[in-house]
Formats: sequence, structure tokens, C-alpha cells
Amino acid sequence: TCVVAGDFIYVSHTVGMTDDQGARLESVEAQTKQTFVNLARTLDAAGASIEDIVQTTVYLRDLADFHAMREAYRSPFKPGAYPARMTATSEFLDANCKVMIVAVAYKPR
Repeated sequence: TCVVAGDFIYVSHTVGMTDDQGARLESVEAQTKQTFVNLARTLDAAGASIEDIVQTTVYLRDLADFHAMREAYRSPFKPGAYPARMTATSEFLDANCKVMIVAVAYKPR
């Protein structure tokens, strides 16, 4: 779900459990990278991009996946240009889901 409110774009519960060909992704790294692919598509449809993200909340199924998620999380951003992030653990309805990201982007109109 994506809501545009003035110059802000709110994107909720984005996941990446399968790749673009429909194959299931098993690792938290692969799911995190695919989540950003999916997030980028949503932002593009709203007239923004990954670079416009100012804040994220990352939900992990297992806190043991934090370091692996963090490495994959950095890949779509320019070094030093990371958005504010909060990470928490959560149970998900789908047992295959390892990571979910909620994002806020700022794109002046």
C-alpha cells in the first residue's frame, strides 16, 4: 500500500519473498534485496525513488538475521546517504517471510 500525502510518500509492509520469476527466496539477504526492488517499483509509480526514502522500519522474523539484513539493506543506497532506520522483530502471517520494510519518502512536488 502506498499513500501520497503532500510531499511525503508512505509505503507499508513491503516484502520480497519471491524473485521476479516467482522463485522463492530463502535467505534474509535475498529477501531484503528483493524487498527494495519491490519498494522501488512502488515509489516509481508514486513519482519517487529509493534515493527519496528518509525513514524505514525494518521488521525481522529472527533477530539473528540482523547483521545479514543490514549488509543487504545498504546496497540500494549511496554510502553515507542511508535513511533513518528502526529495526524490530515480528511474527509474520506467512512463515516464509523473513523481512518486511515500511518506508517514508520525501519528494517535493
